[in-house]
Amino acid sequence: MVCRLVILVLAAVPSTADCRRRSSSAESSALTALFDATNGAGWGNNSGWADAASTDYCSWYGVTCSSGSVTALDLSSNSLTGTIASEIACLNAVQSLDVWSNLLSGSIPSELASLTALTTDLDMGINSLSGSIPRELSSLTALTHMDLKINSLSGSIPSELSSLIVLTSLSMQTNSLSGSIPRELSSLTALTAMVLYSNSLSGSIPSELSSLIALDNLDLDTNMLSGSIPSELSSSAGLLYMYLFGNSISGTIPPSLSSLSMLQGIFLHQNLISGTIPSSLWSLADNGYLSMYSNSLSGTLALTLSPKIKLLALGNNGLSGTVPAGYATATTLQSM
Repeated sequence: MVCRLVILVLAAVPSTADCRRRSSSAESSALTALFDATNGAGWGNNSGWADAASTDYCSWYGVTCSSGSVTALDLSSNSLTGTIASEIACLNAVQSLDVWSNLLSGSIPSELASLTALTTDLDMGINSLSGSIPRELSSLTALTHMDLKINSLSGSIPSELSSLIVLTSLSMQTNSLSGSIPRELSSLTALTAMVLYSNSLSGSIPSELSSLIALDNLDLDTNMLSGSIPSELSSSAGLLYMYLFGNSISGTIPPSLSSLSMLQGIFLHQNLISGTIPSSLWSLADNGYLSMYSNSLSGTLALTLSPKIKLLALGNNGLSGTVPAGYATATTLQSM
């Protein structure tokens, strides 16, 4: 009896081949399964979904179609509860899936790997999803934006995600992810933002991340990272913001970071960094935010600052000497 029950449960989830054979009926069934699994009756807007007489699912709230197939599903901020139905794997033509900012729980279905037409968004941020990130998501090779932030996801970041080579934005902040940052993610050369803060990631920052030449935002703060700042990060010439604070990073600040001529903010506070602040880092033309308080830095303050400096936070270090008189004329400085 137990074996027979298991077979029935497995059979309830359509295979990819079954989805393709049944086409429109499979899409309708998939949307209905999602509605049922997420308490559709309690959604903020369920226009069309709750009407038993409405068979034109392309007219339902949040559904966009092209040539009769679902190409986008946007149910963000719509009071969805419950779990994500694995049946949505039958939405073979969907290019954008957005369930951001709801009350969804349970795990991310590995069946989402079948949604290989996803090109713009896989957005499941700000929910209560748990469990690990399915490594099967690596099959979504056309995806450009993955947002899983502010959930309760655990386990490690799958190294297999390195196959998402056109991904431009990876957001996994504020979860319970652990383990090291996979060095394989250096394959994501189209990435402009890697946002992994507020997790429990450990180990060192992979020097291979220097291959992310399109990166403008590296946000790894509030983790358990250790080791030194890789000097190779200076290869990310377009980097605008570097957030590494709230870790256990040690060693010295690489002088090579001064080659990041577009840098607008570097946040290294609350670490174990020692040595002096490289002289050229003080006066980067666009650097508006220099935050390095609560480390073990030594040396004196630079005579000149960036003309765009807005924040200078250096307290709780071992710096010596007097504050240069020129600091009084830094008209853009808002906080020191």
